[in-house]
Amino acid sequence: MNNPVDDLLRISTPATDSLPPPLRLWHLSVGGFVISSLIVLAGKLQIADLLDSGPKTCDELARLTGTHAPSLYRILRALASEGVFHEVEPGMFTQSRLSEFLRTDIPGSMRNLTATFLDPAFCRSFSPEEVEYSLRTGKPAFEKVAGKSFFEHFSGNAIGADFHKAMTDMSTIQSPAIAAAYDFSQTDVVCDIGGGYGHLIGTILESNPQVSGVLFDAPVVIEQARSAPAKEILRSRCQFISGNFFDAVPAGARTYIMKWILHDWDDDRARMLLSNVRKVISSDGRLLIADSVVPPGNFFEPSKLMDIIMLVGLSGLERTEAQFRDLLVTTGFRLTRVVPTKCPLSIVEAAPA
Repeated sequence: MNNPVDDLLRISTPATDSLPPPLRLWHLSVGGFVISSLIVLAGKLQIADLLDSGPKTCDELARLTGTHAPSLYRILRALASEGVFHEVEPGMFTQSRLSEFLRTDIPGSMRNLTATFLDPAFCRSFSPEEVEYSLRTGKPAFEKVAGKSFFEHFSGNAIGADFHKAMTDMSTIQSPAIAAAYDFSQTDVVCDIGGGYGHLIGTILESNPQVSGVLFDAPVVIEQARSAPAKEILRSRCQFISGNFFDAVPAGARTYIMKWILHDWDDDRARMLLSNVRKVISSDGRLLIADSVVPPGNFFEPSKLMDIIMLVGLSGLERTEAQFRDLLVTTGFRLTRVVPTKCPLSIVEAAPA
């Protein structure tokens, strides 16, 4: 079987591109809405986990999931038509390259991420009416629907826990790609700003024995990271520091890195964060921003859809190289280069101007 991680990093042209234009448009609109709901439901029922041991009949799957077998068959048949599961003979299903990523125990699993979409406020935020609200105002529809920010809403509830697990799932793909793409051998201390439970900084430390780490995040996150770090190496070679990165960031590191942090915030808030880094970084230091860099052109690229999630959900945005450059200049940095990685994120390297 192909390495599932390699499959995740390989973006192919949708087979439905060959459909006649009206049918293709139907597939993107009506079909897309239905398919996304079915994928979320399949993840909730853990169908991919049940199929990991081999093919099963729909009757077996219905018994194991407590569902109505004829209805389950209709759902799995529809998903199989999209390449999520395979119907190998009438009424019998097996795993596919796509459904591998609905398993709970695989690097880069999408199961926890899809579970986030079960949240009613999140679903309502992406109704045409609410997306239009963001379109006309530039404000996140999610806050209008939920009555609080994205992070406030997902703090402390069950779906919020799924969201945090999903971020760790994604880190299992992103962290090795970032650590491999950038040469950390010339630095001594790396500070991971908003680093969660420490998967990225731990991965960097594992491959760079001369480096020490600083994991910086909100107090509740750091408390959890101390007791259950993502990497055991953090216990011996990393400081755990808590705080609010809009107030200040720790001094003393030569390299500062933030992964999937800056895209959560609009330019004003991003400048606050970058300015705090500029206050403490040394003249020969480096700031690394691991984020999507939106390319030009009409082809599919995940960042172009993620940008809409930022618009509607968080008031953030995915930025182009030019937008990163302009943002950095206003906070005392200069963009030195953009380093591609073997995941959808790039590393935007900046130095003090």
